[in-house]
Amino acid sequence: MPVISNLGIQFTQGDAVTLDLYAQEDSGAETDLTGATFTTQFPLKDSVVEFADGKHSIVDAEKGHYRLTLTAADTALIEAGAQKDIFTVVTKGGNPVTYRGIGAVTVFTPASPTALSGQSNIFIGAAL
Repeated sequence: MPVISNLGIQFTQGDAVTLDLYAQEDSGAETDLTGATFTTQFPLKDSVVEFADGKHSIVDAEKGHYRLTLTAADTALIEAGAQKDIFTVVTKGGNPVTYRGIGAVTVFTPASPTALSGQSNIFIGAAL
């Protein structure tokens, strides 16, 4: 099963993000992305959020490195939670191959403590 090798992806709903991803074959070999088009999907409970080729760019075709650029409006569509899946269908020469990142993504809600952990002087609770 071909995989997306950048595991540990984390972002917050409603934030613009750039995800650097790598397509690898079952053997661990890098996938040559020369001439490829992309569709990336985030499964939801009852549907799928899909991002078309225009959201993707190839960074290093020979190394299988591609980038998915999402706006704040895009990430707001993705359900929050840990161990979310990500799938990218890479099409070359009319042949689609699905690369899987099973449990590779954590999406935080904007008010979650982890999403705020990099900031200082934030107090949540009642004033005394």
